Amino acid sequence: MFHTRTLLTAAFAGLLLASAQLTPVAAAEAKVTDQTTATVQITDTDPADGGLTLIQAPNFDFKTVAAEAIYNGFERTATADQDLIVLDARPFDDANGWTLTTQLGAFRNARAGELNTSALAFNTTVTDPAFAANGELTTNGNATLVVSPASIRGTQALAADGLHVKLTQTGTQLQVKKGDRFTADLTWTLAPAAATPAGL
Repeated sequence: MFHTRTLLTAAFAGLLLASAQLTPVAAAEAKVTDQTTATVQITDTDPADGGLTLIQAPNFDFKTVAAEAIYNGFERTATADQDLIVLDARPFDDANGWTLTTQLGAFRNARAGELNTSALAFNTTVTDPAFAANGELTTNGNATLVVSPASIRGTQALAADGLHVKLTQTGTQLQVKKGDRFTADLTWTLAPAAATPAGL
């Protein structure tokens, strides 16, 4: 009896195994979609506090004049040699714009000769610029040439070929020599515009 029961049990197990092998298994569903990510991270700002930066300002070359022009006075025009570029990286909840003020130093040569009062008149001619630089300043004086819109952020540029300057030089009784070169410093100062008083 013992042997018979054992044989029956073994036979039954065999039937279960055969049955399991014959049961069809559903194939795994093919993966046809996936989701990944694209990332960009801010490493820093320029400047680090996220404020205002004067990236670059132009020079102006009024070329050459005869010695007689120094004595009698003259006018010359020049175009900027590079774009005027400002970066405004302030938060958008800062509702103020910015101003750019320029100061003109005296025209001097290498022998410390100095020209009398000079005047520079700035004129923007480019159509629809990000900002315009207009105004006049005289020797040792300054003028606010740019007042920007408050709502613009990012890098803003005034193209060099759209910024022109007229130099009006008064006569100077100064001994000059061929090759003398007179240079004046232009000091550009970028600053936040004053806050608009409440109620205005």
